[in-house]
Amino acid sequence: MSEIPFKSQCPSADCDDDTVYRWYHDGCPSWSDEYLSNEAKIRCTYCGDKWDFFNSLFECENSHNKWAKASLKKAIYCFTCLFMENDCSSDFLIKIKNSLKEQEKKYK
Repeated sequence: MSEIPFKSQCPSADCDDDTVYRWYHDGCPSWSDEYLSNEAKIRCTYCGDKWDFFNSLFECENSHNKWAKASLKKAIYCFTCLFMENDCSSDFLIKIKNSLKEQEKKYK
C-alpha cells in the first residue's frame, strides 16, 4: 500500500472553493497530518486511525460550519490534481479511482 499526504480541494459536491486544504482528523490537533492510500483510505498520524475515504465528512472555510460528504466526481477531480502535484504513478491513480468507485457504492 502506498500513501501520499492528504492535501486537496474540498471534495464536497456543493463546494466550489479552489483552496487546497491540509486535512486533519476531527478531534485530533490541527497540526496532525493525514495520508491518503492508494486503497482510498485515510490515516491520521496523530491517533493512528484509518478509515475509508467515503466514510468521511469534510468542512472547509466555504462550508459555513456544515460537514459534507464527498462526491465521487469531485473526489476524482481533486485527487487527480493532488497526484499531479505529487508526481504519483499511473498505477497509484488507477488503483485509487477503482477503490473510490467501490467505496462510493458501499457508502451511498
